[in-house]
Amino acid sequence: MKKRIFHLLLALCMALSLMPNAASAENLLDEVSSGESVTKADIDRLVVSGKSLKINGGDGAKLVFDTEALKEIAKQTSEYIKVAIEDVTAEYQHSRAGKKVFFLAVFAEDKTVYNFKGKAAVTLPYEPNEGENAENVTVWYLTNSGIAIEIPIEYDAETNFITFEVTHFLLYMVGIDGYINPFEDVGENDWYYMDVKAVKQNNLFVGTDLTTFSPDSTMTREMLWTVLGRVDGSQKLYGEGAFESAREWAMGAGITDGKSPKGYITREQIATMLWRYAGKPDAGCNLSRFSDAVNISDYARDAMAWAVENGIILGYDGALMPKDSATRAEAAAIMRRFIEVAIK
Repeated sequence: MKKRIFHLLLALCMALSLMPNAASAENLLDEVSSGESVTKADIDRLVVSGKSLKINGGDGAKLVFDTEALKEIAKQTSEYIKVAIEDVTAEYQHSRAGKKVFFLAVFAEDKTVYNFKGKAAVTLPYEPNEGENAENVTVWYLTNSGIAIEIPIEYDAETNFITFEVTHFLLYMVGIDGYINPFEDVGENDWYYMDVKAVKQNNLFVGTDLTTFSPDSTMTREMLWTVLGRVDGSQKLYGEGAFESAREWAMGAGITDGKSPKGYITREQIATMLWRYAGKPDAGCNLSRFSDAVNISDYARDAMAWAVENGIILGYDGALMPKDSATRAEAAAIMRRFIEVAIK
């Protein structure tokens, strides 16, 4: 009898050992504080279980990584990660007066993970100052060079918390948006309104005159060189001689051969110049789903794959239209998405 009981208990123990989800789900590490370590093994377990990871910061700030984001983060670490949520407003009190700035980062051992492809839900505290309209509370992605790109958010005026989703980290700025649209030919209901707003606020595009943007006019190659040079920040490309200075800079940077500066620029040419500027990153996007993928020039194939994979170039009705000339509005939209994805 004792031997039979022993074998029954042994069989039960073995059965339980083969049920990790039932026994170990309660032990999943799915919530830590800012700055605490999370091992790769912990991340892998969350991915297998389809769970998210929550990071708690000060004053109610928090980050929640979805499973897809954790998959990508796991690929970039061999041991552990640390996630930081820091209020660095004091460092920007002169350059960004009246705004709050937060540093969000994922560290995988000794390197920083900037892009994680999945989504992170971000919650940050912000209480408007007296006289500020809560409807104008805004969040911007802030690059190291100072370019600020507005992103969609939700703001709860009762709790004074902002929520938004991102696919990459660095600096995010919170404050009141005081933008006044100077362009009579750009309305708030136009699909490109936020794109034009972004490039105007950051002085990347100027109008064709003080009150006109000319969104439907065709973008030229020298215009694109100039905008990208302003993004780079190494050149003061404004006023007389800006186009020629931009051409020289772009040629020196290996972005273009400098030919046909006043020629209209195509969508595949824009993608190629941005791809070269970004360092010719690899891309695994299959473009065969687009009806006109065969029309992409050989020199632009890798660039277009990268641009599509990262949401910089979007298709229209299943087509990429690689050889179509880009309008100023389209170029503004492409540049805004490029900065969000590729500029740190």
